[in-house]
Amino acid sequence: MPNLLLPHVTAQGLLPPGDYPLTLQQLSQSMLVVGPHPVPPGWDRPGRLRLVNNLTVLVSQLRQIGITETYIAGSFVQDKPDPDDIDGYYVVDPFAYATTQQPQLMRINPLLPLVPVQATWEYIASKGKTRPLLCRDYRVELFWELSTVPPGSPGSLSSFFRRTRDDKPKGIVRII
Repeated sequence: MPNLLLPHVTAQGLLPPGDYPLTLQQLSQSMLVVGPHPVPPGWDRPGRLRLVNNLTVLVSQLRQIGITETYIAGSFVQDKPDPDDIDGYYVVDPFAYATTQQPQLMRINPLLPLVPVQATWEYIASKGKTRPLLCRDYRVELFWELSTVPPGSPGSLSSFFRRTRDDKPKGIVRII
């Protein structure tokens, strides 16, 4: 039963606090794609599967250069029927990333390492916000975080993605 991979969402529509390890295959078969039971009206299973397929491309590119720690969060890991994208981050060793991984990644997919660089973002007038070009092309926003940043440090991505806007703890998915 695919929905046994993750706990039920809370009354607020969030994963309970914690890190939930899933392979990309498990993710594509989880309630985050097929929907909770009962499936709510408007649940966009094909759209969610497209997002996972796009994420699979990016995670594969990261793994090609030795980056294996990736986390996803945002509305995709909530009970929102039709999320716009997948948000998340990947963890990099600062020395390896600066000396070998980032140049390699620039050759594989130049948009991935540039997500934190505001010059590679576009303004979406209909939404009144900006987004990375990576999100335009893949509908996935992946930022990098240094492995030297202790997990959960104030201001870190690991802390940001594990808290709601009103600072309540929530769950996150680790891609294994």
